[in-house]
Amino acid sequence: MFRYVIALAIFAIAQFTFTATALANERIEKAQVLAADGSTVAASVVGNSGGAYRYYRIDYPGSGVPVPISMRAQPGRGTAGVATGFKVYGPAGLFGEAIGDDRSTTDSTYALTLSHATAGAYYIQVFNYIEGLPLGFQLTTSGLSTGRPAAGATPVAAIGSTSPDTTAAPSVTSMTTGGILGPAAGGAFRYYPIDYPGGRTKMSMTIGYGPLAFHSDQAVGFNLYRSDPDGPMLIGSGSESGRNESTATEVFTLEAEEAQRYLLQVFNYLPGTEIQYTLIVTGMTGAIAEIPGVTDPARAFALSAAQTAARSELSGDRAGRYHFYSLLHPGGDRELRITVTVEPSALSSGEFGLNIFKDADRIGTADANVTTKTRRVATLTMRENDTRWFGIQVYNYAAGVAGRYIITIAGY
Repeated sequence: MFRYVIALAIFAIAQFTFTATALANERIEKAQVLAADGSTVAASVVGNSGGAYRYYRIDYPGSGVPVPISMRAQPGRGTAGVATGFKVYGPAGLFGEAIGDDRSTTDSTYALTLSHATAGAYYIQVFNYIEGLPLGFQLTTSGLSTGRPAAGATPVAAIGSTSPDTTAAPSVTSMTTGGILGPAAGGAFRYYPIDYPGGRTKMSMTIGYGPLAFHSDQAVGFNLYRSDPDGPMLIGSGSESGRNESTATEVFTLEAEEAQRYLLQVFNYLPGTEIQYTLIVTGMTGAIAEIPGVTDPARAFALSAAQTAARSELSGDRAGRYHFYSLLHPGGDRELRITVTVEPSALSSGEFGLNIFKDADRIGTADANVTTKTRRVATLTMRENDTRWFGIQVYNYAAGVAGRYIITIAGY
């Protein structure tokens, strides 16, 4: 009997401990404190029609320092809709609500960039209003420094510039950023160079901003430009996809043949109105390896999910000159797209392109065709059931013509 009572007591204590731990941050006063920089937490919350929450606190230094906050959630926005997501509260109350970049039913990303003049404790509220729905999520914050900015210093986002002449592009396949913009006479702007992998990869751009004002749907948004010999060419602009009483969202999706760099411009023409914005971009190239070119197939440069792009220059010869790459296919009948984009476009048809080899057998070839005034593109698509390596040969038969090219792999 005594042992039974002890067992019950231990069970009760264990139950209390588990419940207290599991629900410790369901109220704002019990918010879990996140580390100053690069913090990621994984948790879940079961929905309630009256609202179920998880709270997290960050100690924000103020002075407009941009702090991107992103959350991956399962199931996705296509299942949960606007009933799941996260909001941020600060000393003045609600700062903003995260935007979503897709309508996937399985896995979606929500994001908001915190940027404010006021320092203090800011609270992230993850919410779920769908009765009985378990929502798994991974919450990430970045960009916080351990100290306050120096007096008079102007915080600069890790990605983005006030000048269109900026040349540094992020070496990532997706990014979440943002900040405060304007007002300024003649408009306020922020520029983001973006490397695109080509091969008709979908690159999605989403911006959420607030507050709203008269004609803000025309005065605030973003444009995407491509560099051409005749000057920057406008490729597309954001289109409004939704709004509420305080914020709006715009989206644009690019699908193109050639791999190249684009320039994304966020703008604010509202007179006397400062906006807070969050920008999400997915489908970018990632890190591009600058290599001298490998002419020995035994030392082929390896391309894989960890390294999907390389840039080099290949001088031609009528007998043919070659660069060699190896490609790791993950199997599972996954479709990979191999794209070679080369300059100049003055090359003739059949002079520049790529071959794919499976062991000693050539299983595919593609000539680079003209797509713009300055570029040619060759693309091949392949599937494979087994995980294995393939060989890629980039060729140039144009005597005395050097082709500056980038090779990219999409589909991982």
